[in-house]
Amino acid sequence: MKVSTIKLQLKRNEWVAHDRSTWKIQWWSDDDHCEKNDNYSVMNTLFDIDKARRCNASVVRYKNLWEEYSRMSNKKNLLIYAHYYIPDTASTGQILRELAEGMLDKFNITVICVVPSYLGTIEDKYKTQKYYEEEINGVKVLRIRVPEFSKTNKKSRVKNIVSYFFGAMGATFKVGKMDYVFSISQPPILGGLLGVWGKWMKHAKYIYNIQDFNPEQVLAVGYTKSKFITDAMMWFDKFSCKRSDLVITVGRDLVETVENRFKGKKVPKTVMINNWIDENEIYPLDENNEKVQAFKKKYGLDGKFVIMYSGNIGLYYD
Repeated sequence: MKVSTIKLQLKRNEWVAHDRSTWKIQWWSDDDHCEKNDNYSVMNTLFDIDKARRCNASVVRYKNLWEEYSRMSNKKNLLIYAHYYIPDTASTGQILRELAEGMLDKFNITVICVVPSYLGTIEDKYKTQKYYEEEINGVKVLRIRVPEFSKTNKKSRVKNIVSYFFGAMGATFKVGKMDYVFSISQPPILGGLLGVWGKWMKHAKYIYNIQDFNPEQVLAVGYTKSKFITDAMMWFDKFSCKRSDLVITVGRDLVETVENRFKGKKVPKTVMINNWIDENEIYPLDENNEKVQAFKKKYGLDGKFVIMYSGNIGLYYD
């Protein structure tokens, strides 16, 4: 619903109203030092010095408030289902943090994620409520309390992931109107389904960012031999792809994987956007740098050809 008149209270006895249909400003005060019901245009407000002098402080306060309102009202609202978010050290949490903060000039951004728990333990301050609202560097964060888990215990991990999934579904009703929904493929399969849920509940456009393909990874390492499970996983993730307005993958081969899933028929709109690094924080050092020399000496690498891998080393990478 469009609002034609906006009314802001500058302080207890001062008000300003802005009629968007006529672009007129009306300012009034209970004090005697400024005339009541002065009507003049935005241009006059800013450039007519004689009139502005009588209530200069109030006009300046209004101008600042209105500029902030205009800036925010022109932005779209974006909801991100992140699973993990800073201060958690999960790689996807770091990527989504940089993505969210980098788009704040274009979007009002809300992130739904778990309380900090990437290593399995949870601080006491996050154990008393179901949801926690925070703001980090301009990004609104709605955290969901989940049970602690052990990475060596499958049941505890499943319980943790399922708690996030249903908690995020409930949290969707707490974040207001959204224009876009962005979700990643974590947790596997459920991340995509959360995006579909957000699209339906918020009547928004849905962008599905696939970092890892499942069940393709599960099949590649033989994690389960149940055809029923892998077929169900494939059906649900293809469903998420089909319901999305855009699929983003992080590599050329992954674009081909999407095409192979649909056998070239009715392939969802897909683009490739590589993950990135902050080149101000991560950059190559000369081999003669003292830190490089110290590293080689410490690990016995002098005179050897070294290949370094940076990233996760887990079941799928062994």
